[in-house]
Amino acid sequence: MRTVLLPILSLIIGSASGQLVIDQATFFIGEGAVVTVQGNLQTNVAIQAGGSGATQGKIQMKGSGLQTITATSATAAIPHLEIDNASNVTLGGSFDLKVDNRLNFVNGRLQLAGRNLIVPDNITFVGLASNRFIETNGAGEVRQMVPAPVASPKVIPVGNGSNYSPAQYTATGVTVNASSYIGIRATGAAIPTPERHPRTETYLGTAWSVSRSGITGGTVNVQGTYVDGQILGLGTPVESDIVGMFWNGSTWSLAGGAQNAANNTVAANVPGNGIVYGMNKFILANVKTYLQGAFNAGTGLMRDQLRTTSADYTSGNPAVNPLIPLNDPYRTADYNTFFVHTNNATAESIAGSVLNNAVNAGDNIVDWVFLELRSNANPSTVLQTRSALIQRDGDIVDVDGVSSVYFKNVDGANYNVAIKHRNHVGVRTANASALSLNQPVTQINLSSAAANYLNNNVAQLNPGVFGLFGGNANKNLNTRISGPDGVTSDFEFLKAFIGASPQVQGYSSSDVNMNRSARISGADATISDFEFIKAVLGSAAQRAQGAL
Repeated sequence: MRTVLLPILSLIIGSASGQLVIDQATFFIGEGAVVTVQGNLQTNVAIQAGGSGATQGKIQMKGSGLQTITATSATAAIPHLEIDNASNVTLGGSFDLKVDNRLNFVNGRLQLAGRNLIVPDNITFVGLASNRFIETNGAGEVRQMVPAPVASPKVIPVGNGSNYSPAQYTATGVTVNASSYIGIRATGAAIPTPERHPRTETYLGTAWSVSRSGITGGTVNVQGTYVDGQILGLGTPVESDIVGMFWNGSTWSLAGGAQNAANNTVAANVPGNGIVYGMNKFILANVKTYLQGAFNAGTGLMRDQLRTTSADYTSGNPAVNPLIPLNDPYRTADYNTFFVHTNNATAESIAGSVLNNAVNAGDNIVDWVFLELRSNANPSTVLQTRSALIQRDGDIVDVDGVSSVYFKNVDGANYNVAIKHRNHVGVRTANASALSLNQPVTQINLSSAAANYLNNNVAQLNPGVFGLFGGNANKNLNTRISGPDGVTSDFEFLKAFIGASPQVQGYSSSDVNMNRSARISGADATISDFEFIKAVLGSAAQRAQGAL
């Protein structure tokens, strides 16, 4: 037998603190009537109500502790719901809840947890403010039906904790159907690395996860609002650097990206499911080359003796006796005389774990390198510099030891890249390459052909394998043995560095063969840095960098 509950019963329910269960009943709330629930609410039907707008009969959640609304069927719905509980109301059960007409906030938040809240396109939200909104504190999202294109922005009042971080969207020129929807969830957390590059200097501590169904063509744009406390980053974050971006799970896009710092908003076009986020612009460079001083012709890889003295390459094991510094050596004397950073105020540093044995031995770190991003129109112009790491297989990676190298606040375009090292002769790409924020990043493989380097100014290390000329102990523009003084001659510099000692161990530019010690005498070039310099030169007077 079906039961009809009349509005007068709301008074009885309002005086009760137990759970209200609506099971296979016709539950009707008259115009202007209020059903006040002080306990939990469970329903498997679509509650009915008289009236419209603010006078429509409503369910009021007004408990003294956390209350739960549980939908026990796919048809469960509430026409007019009011949240008046400072301890909040949460959704439970295994079905999503529909609110058909109006959602009021007086006190507290409606927490979705793992359930979705389904609302029509014409729903009215009332009383929104800090601590009064839909909290997407789990996997649940607000799904708004989209039965027609949306020209005027529609607000989805989501947030996390006390942070009200609403989103709004438009859907112009789209094709939809009766079941089309936009789903939005405020994550309340920064996008983690490596999706957000570890060198990102300014970024948000929240993001807006967006799903869309039954919407094709046209343009969907989503704008999120953040609070000042959600601006994060390295050093001193600069809010004006933030721009809206979209992450589809593998690639970043700036399409439709915008920021209004005055209104604390970011926006981006949403071509499919993904995340709208705000952080500073960037491009990525994936460069491969070799350092002659560390190259082993037998293995085709570089030695990593500066990283470890152990032959045990078991993945995850820490480096033994590492000499590679954890902080950028190019910012310290006297390297900083020869390597000058441009538009890179945040010093690079690495965690000690970056020097641990990698899963693939070719990915183990060899040393720091110095990169210059140069203009395509005028390649002599250095736009930005970065200190990065080079792996045994020649891949140049960022400070996490795995990511492509990050250049901040630069737009995607064609660029030249110069690669320098503290005791090798610098090189530059012969041709500009297209760099962008898209992942995976197309590799600039300089190791495969001499023609990839400006003026073919490169050492051949094996047949078809190329890299930077070594032996540049004094860190200038060339490698040479003879010269008028120790400034121009790497051999004289090496002798002055060693002095009366047979060798000097440690991390130094005089260790040109990168075997942990600088020495003049030895059986061959793998032991003696002097012999190595001679081998680099062959019959040439010098190996010079030339104009990069």
